[in-house]
Amino acid sequence: MNPLIITLAFMFLFSSARAFSTKPALVHRILVPIATGSEEIETTCITDVLTRFGADVTVASVESDLTVKMSRGLKIQADCKINDLPYPSNEYSAIVLPGGVPGVNNLASCSTLTSLLKSHRKEKGLIAAICAAPSTVLSPLGLLEGGVCTGYPMKDFDDLIISSGGILQDGDVIYCERNNLITSKGPATGLMFGLTVGEYLFGEEKAKEVASDLLMLEE
Repeated sequence: MNPLIITLAFMFLFSSARAFSTKPALVHRILVPIATGSEEIETTCITDVLTRFGADVTVASVESDLTVKMSRGLKIQADCKINDLPYPSNEYSAIVLPGGVPGVNNLASCSTLTSLLKSHRKEKGLIAAICAAPSTVLSPLGLLEGGVCTGYPMKDFDDLIISSGGILQDGDVIYCERNNLITSKGPATGLMFGLTVGEYLFGEEKAKEVASDLLMLEE
């Protein structure tokens, strides 16, 4: 990705920080569900970046095993199964979904996860999704309706978003205040996606610190 584009994107991201609610200083717990076929780059960007912010990240398998084979054959060890979360569901500040095919289909077919997503929306908690997750996991649940979002740029995915009432917008990472939702395009935007979720929860200054450590901001 062109370094100038990355720099300009982050200038826009941090200049727009006031759009996010100011969050109190506390330990934020993040739920990251994974399934057979989830995208490994996106999963790693989400978990690694949010851990750098200081988040308590729970990687939960929706499969019968903790070891999950990802979309390119790599294996990731989950912390727990989706039915055995270490904290009550209402203690998670955000649910963050990686993409990947067929991972998104496996996430969408998990009734425990879909119930958690619906409950989290009712409680106005942050939901974030990247790649094919907005179209395949969130759109059937009505979680995109009436709000701006993005996702992996493919006609079938675009059609799912539009047919569910989502307002498709071109952008690497998009925050929708109406739905308290952060969406992103795919593997190449994974780091920026993780940083945006972290900025929402931990604030602009911490996001700049993490971005600088990752060499994503020029000194």
